[in-house]
Formats: sequence, structure tokens, C-alpha cells
Amino acid sequence: MKFLIAFVAIAASAPASAQMVESKVTASNGIVIEINKDDFAGRAEYGASFEKLVGSSSQTGQFVVAKIINPNSKPRVSVQGFVGYRGEWHHYDNAIFKGGEAVEFINTKKDVVSCRYGCSYSESFIAFPTTEQITKYAENGVLPIQIRGRSSGNTLLLNVPISHIAAINEVAK
Repeated sequence: MKFLIAFVAIAASAPASAQMVESKVTASNGIVIEINKDDFAGRAEYGASFEKLVGSSSQTGQFVVAKIINPNSKPRVSVQGFVGYRGEWHHYDNAIFKGGEAVEFINTKKDVVSCRYGCSYSESFIAFPTTEQITKYAENGVLPIQIRGRSSGNTLLLNVPISHIAAINEVAK
């Protein structure tokens, strides 16, 4: 018992450098970037503010521009989001730019929210537009990305602010 109490006391007094530290930085274009750093693990997460996605009236959701820096992987811009809806599964499984070029896309989670008086579902996703794709497809200050469900025919539109991408890249150097 004495060993357990000593262990808990030592763990509680561990230095803050071994934990995730949150902060905010304003980029030169005025966009506020939230930063979560874990110096012990060498990991940093950078995120801009959430934006609403465009879908049918029964779909609601948000997305965020982010960049994660890990010692074992190459940092890259990502667009991470979620959508909730009622009815049948939408099975979002791919993303494209205007004209049809594919964006690297992963559906990260599917969940049944509730099945009382009909079912409600949620899906989470992450897309990885390349620097070349961002340059090629940006128009009027946004990067439009369409999220699609091949089997369901459902779509969502993400109008990703280029200012958020620029701010993330500036702060996460």
C-alpha cells in the first residue's frame, strides 16, 4: 500500500513537459491557430477554427484544417471533419476536386447515434490535399472538396479557406 501511495504521489508531481500543452497563436493573416504540443513525445497538433460543411438539409457537420507533426511521419495539411444525418447510411468513402481528381481520403469512424423513431448516424473523415492540388484547385480564396458516398450517391461540399491552410503552414514551420 505504501508503494502505491508513493507511486501516485510521484506521478502527480510529474513535470508538465511530459504532458500535452495547449496554446494559441495568431498567424500574420489574422487566423488564430490552436496548438497542442507534447514535447516528451515530440508531437505537435495545429488546428484552425471549425467551419460548417455544405450538405442537404438533413446533414450537419463541421471540418477543420490541421497539421500534425510527429517524429516518425512527414507533416502534411489535412482536412478533418464529421457529419451527422438521419435515414440510411451514406458510407462516405472518397473525395474529389472539381473535375474529378481524387483527394487522399479516409473514413475514420462510422457510428449509429440513435435508432429511436428512425436512425441517426455520424461519420468522421480526413482528407489530405497535396500542396500541388491546393495550388491547382484553389478558387476565390477557397479549396472546394466534394466528399462522396459511391454506393449511396450522397455528397458533401467542403469550402476549405485557403487562409486557414496558409496560417497552419506558417505557424507549423
